[in-house]
Amino acid sequence: KATVSVLYWLHEIKEKVKRPQKMFPSLSAIETEIDRFSDSFSVGLIVGGTLTLVVCLFFEAMWLRRDKPVPLHYKEVAPVWAYEANAWIAGIWTPVGLVYGVWDSWLAGADMWDVINMKTGFDVFVFGALFGIMLKDFLLFYKTPDLILLAHHLVVMTISVVLCFFTPIHAVRLCTLCALITEMGSACYCIYIAYQQITLYKYGMTISNAFFVTAIYLWCASNLQTYPELSQMAAVPTASLAIGRQVILHMEIRREQRLSALEKKKEKKSKKEKKKEKKSKKEKKKEKK
Repeated sequence: KATVSVLYWLHEIKEKVKRPQKMFPSLSAIETEIDRFSDSFSVGLIVGGTLTLVVCLFFEAMWLRRDKPVPLHYKEVAPVWAYEANAWIAGIWTPVGLVYGVWDSWLAGADMWDVINMKTGFDVFVFGALFGIMLKDFLLFYKTPDLILLAHHLVVMTISVVLCFFTPIHAVRLCTLCALITEMGSACYCIYIAYQQITLYKYGMTISNAFFVTAIYLWCASNLQTYPELSQMAAVPTASLAIGRQVILHMEIRREQRLSALEKKKEKKSKKEKKKEKKSKKEKKKEKK
């Protein structure tokens, strides 16, 4: 029975691949979108990748010049200056992008459903910038690869391309605003690594992941009738991305709890040793007297 069910499932996939227009937009529609938005995507890629690369190199030079100490118990795949630079990058450009995106949606003068279905050069620019930021990390840290970061970056790059050039995909503006909120969660993670702010990381990442999952649900609901297979396929990597971010948050919180417990034990031991030293000194004084 299991063999028959697997063969039947493979036959269904084969039949769907024969009719790609039911799974994905047609090639002509994709080519039209590429002609419309390739310039905005290229500008976002160049601006996002180049500016963030310059900022990262600046922070690297500042760290080398000041000779800053590495935080205690630091075990990350990238140096501290990379997280500090990305914290400043995301902390500045994501609020600006959110304000502009909401303002642009309000200027459209449409109701909510029209607003979340609109796609302009601004949306494509944002996803092009995200694509460039991911490429920047590949250029900086190709000598020290990390599988988790590699999977994260590949998922973000794939989602960026799909949202920019696959049409008629709905709720692109909603995904743009949610991507900016998600980047703010990433900024909270970078602030935690660079400045040891666990509270900001805990609440900021949780809120951004909640927005992310909500946007995934709304996006899949708006595209389910037009492209059901595409919606289902897109929901898996995006949901796994949000779940993975939350799992890493939980692991970091447990790690901080273990480290704080170890520090408390060390403090208790040091206090006990100090008390013993005081007692021994008092006893020695009594013996001398």
